Amino acid sequence: MKTNLAIVAGLLLTVASPELAACAGKHPTLSVKEANFAVRDQQPFWLDNTHILFHGYAGSEGIASKGSDFLNEGWYAWDIERETVMKDMRFEHAQPECINSQTKSYILRYSIDGKISKRHAFVNGEEVPLPDRVWVNPRSCRALTIEPPWIVDGHTSSSKVPLLEEHGYIDRGPDGEDLRTKLPMIYYRTGDTQPISLGLESRRVEPLVTYYPFVDAYLLQGDRSTFNAPSLWLLHPDGTVEQIFDPDDKAWTKQSWAWLVLTKLGLVFTSLHPAGAHSADAGLYLWKDGVLARVAMGYFSWGAVSPDGCKLASIKHRRDPDLRGDERHRLQVVNVCDGGSHVN
Repeated sequence: MKTNLAIVAGLLLTVASPELAACAGKHPTLSVKEANFAVRDQQPFWLDNTHILFHGYAGSEGIASKGSDFLNEGWYAWDIERETVMKDMRFEHAQPECINSQTKSYILRYSIDGKISKRHAFVNGEEVPLPDRVWVNPRSCRALTIEPPWIVDGHTSSSKVPLLEEHGYIDRGPDGEDLRTKLPMIYYRTGDTQPISLGLESRRVEPLVTYYPFVDAYLLQGDRSTFNAPSLWLLHPDGTVEQIFDPDDKAWTKQSWAWLVLTKLGLVFTSLHPAGAHSADAGLYLWKDGVLARVAMGYFSWGAVSPDGCKLASIKHRRDPDLRGDERHRLQVVNVCDGGSHVN
């Protein structure tokens, strides 16, 4: 399999006017770039601070109302500095299972016939053969032939949350426990013999955690059984926990919010609904210094933050029924480091 990048097309790049103005002058104007390239409504992945991988295609044939055939579909890498788009041939007939820009580890699933899939790994750009039975750490994207002792039958449960190998894992207690049990969340740090109680009720914290290298910490989210904005904490590798967002006494948190991310400028919350009694206008909202401000209008999905915390990529939806399929979604990158103070 070839591992080089084959250029398919030059980047048809449009730079949206940086008119993402924050309210009352509290926040700086943010610049945004948009790749004028057809994209699927799928998760993009940062490969480093300047390259982002996305599923796209070079246009389509047909009529939007009757269906379209997508041309040269595949996974493309957008260099946001050189303003080029290149098809990444490592991902031909493949789907990314896990991509980590920090460890430079990628796990892909290949399927030529659309039925049988096989895993392949790339580490620092080089293909690494994988045996049939491996365990993939969903945080580091490293493939391990010897499973950690807390893995059962090759799988993790919601009670065990893997962190980077050098940090350890979180134990949320037995599966199926009632919320009323108030089990503590326990951190088992690599190299330590004594576990660390994090001071949080495990069943009130979601099992999904996200590591942000620019703060060297994991974002923990509170209960997401509703679309309300949750409590948020940072778990540091030494076991300390700090709450960075408390939804109490904030009326706007009771509205309907979809995904959220942490950037160097602050937290970004996303609304995917038209304005109403229980939802904010669709768009991206920045929470900074106790102020919530909409910094982008419209519908956005699949947020991804660059390793340095400066750039937020997402899929922008253009809700026009007259647009062809290849015109309905665009990949945008908002740069939050053009001004203002940062979280670290």
